[in-house]
Amino acid sequence: HRLANGSVHDVEVYSGPIFIQGKDLLYSIIHDITERARAEQELKSSEIRFRAVVESAPESMFILAQGRFVYLNPAAVQIFGAHSQHDLLGQSIFERVHSDFHFIIRERLASLQTMQNSPPNQECVLLRLDLTPVPVEATTVSIRYNDEDCLLVFVRDISQRKKMEQEKIGMEAKL
Repeated sequence: HRLANGSVHDVEVYSGPIFIQGKDLLYSIIHDITERARAEQELKSSEIRFRAVVESAPESMFILAQGRFVYLNPAAVQIFGAHSQHDLLGQSIFERVHSDFHFIIRERLASLQTMQNSPPNQECVLLRLDLTPVPVEATTVSIRYNDEDCLLVFVRDISQRKKMEQEKIGMEAKL
């Protein structure tokens, strides 16, 4: 809407018929929403930038809602040996964690739900779709995602570190 001074504003217009003194007229109510439109555009731009960062991050990140995958970035898709996140969406985290670590994962999920803070990094073993084990270090934080309390999990593959630790143990045993 162009104002008398020439400036342009975003507006919402509500119009309807009205009958006054025997005449059919049209009434309009105009709300200036310039600030709201600007804030919505800034939020959209921020979300686009954030998504670009998450999607291109070298670290695996996924979101769990009630213990099930609802989002995985490309690095997480790769660590699980999947073709796309759709191969994993809806699956329980327990299907992708070695059974030796189920108890630890249950405790971690429970502590996050009750304390709402992040426990220290935790080592565990994930299972790729072909069931190959992958040793990882995970950090978990509580977040809101799609209007639901969820967990954001950052995962780092520590296969090389574990291999070097085993080699060091083997060398020390020979001495």
